[in-house]
Amino acid sequence: QIEKYLVLLAVFCLCNFNKFLSLYKKVAYLSVIFLIIQKVLLLTTGLKISGIAEFLPLDLGKDDASLYYEYLIGETSRLSSFFSEPALFVQYVLPLLVIELFSAKKFKDWLKVGLIFISILWTESGNGLLVLIIVFISYIIHYIISGGTLKIIIVPVILAGALMFGQRYINTESGEKLLERQTELDSGIEASSGFVRILRGYYVYDEYSPLEKLIGINNLSKQVEKINTCKAAHTFGEDDYYANTFQKFLLNTGLIGAILFFVIMAYLFRDNTPVGRTIVLVYTGLSFIAASYLGPIMFMYLYMANGYKQQSPKCHV
Repeated sequence: QIEKYLVLLAVFCLCNFNKFLSLYKKVAYLSVIFLIIQKVLLLTTGLKISGIAEFLPLDLGKDDASLYYEYLIGETSRLSSFFSEPALFVQYVLPLLVIELFSAKKFKDWLKVGLIFISILWTESGNGLLVLIIVFISYIIHYIISGGTLKIIIVPVILAGALMFGQRYINTESGEKLLERQTELDSGIEASSGFVRILRGYYVYDEYSPLEKLIGINNLSKQVEKINTCKAAHTFGEDDYYANTFQKFLLNTGLIGAILFFVIMAYLFRDNTPVGRTIVLVYTGLSFIAASYLGPIMFMYLYMANGYKQQSPKCHV
C-alpha cells in the first residue's frame, strides 16, 4: 500500500488548495444538480436515469455489468447521481454543504444550502442522516459562540423549524424508507447493510491475538483466516472484506494505528476554522459507518481539513 501513501503525500505537497477547492465545488454542484434532475424526472415522469457512463470500464467487482446497469434504473435502487451508490454521493458532497452553510448570509446562499441538503435526503442514505445531524449541531454551536443574545434567541426557532421539517419528512415515503433502514441492526449477526457497515469488522478483530490487536495484521491472507473463524463469518461473501474506516485501522494497524488516527484528527481539529473543524467531525463520524481507508474520500477530507487549518489565524499565532 506504499503507493497510496505516496498519493496522499503528493496531494498534500503538490496541490494548490484554492484551485482544488474551486474545482471541487464545480464537480460537487454538478453532482447535486444531476441528482435533483434525476429526482424531478422520477416524480414527474416515473423515469429513472442513471449517471453511470456505460461506455466506461466498470471497476466494482460486478460479474455482470449489464445486470448492474439494469439495477441502477430499477425500482429498488436509490438515486446516487454520478456515483455507484448513494452513500458515495453523500460522502462527496457533505464538505460542500459545510462550506456553504458556514458562509451563508444572503437568500441565494441559503438556497444553495437547501438544495444540497435536499439532495442528500433524496438519496435515503442512513449515513447522510447521521452526518447531517453532526453538521447542524456543529453549526448551531458555532452560531451561539460567535453571536450575541439575539442569535441565542434565534436558535430555539431554528431547532423548532428543524423538528417540524423532520416530522414532515418522516411522514413522507422517503422518510419511511429511511426509517426502515435504521432497523437493520436489530436482528443480531445478520448480513444486513447496517450490520456489515457498522459492526462486522469488530468480530474479526476479536479473533486477533493480544499482539495482533496491538499492531494489526497488514496481510490479507492472514486476515481471511481470522474472517473464517469469527462469529460473523457467514456474513462474508466471496472476495468480501468490507470494514469501515476505523475498523480498517484496527485490523491493519492495530490499536496503535487506531490511536494515531485519532491523534491526526485531533491535530486537524485544533486551531482550525469552523469549516475545517466541522469537516474533521464529519469525517470522524463517517469513519465509523463507511469505508474510505486510504481511498480518495479519505484523502479529500484530510486535505480539505488541513487546507482550512492553514488558513486559520490561530494556526499562525
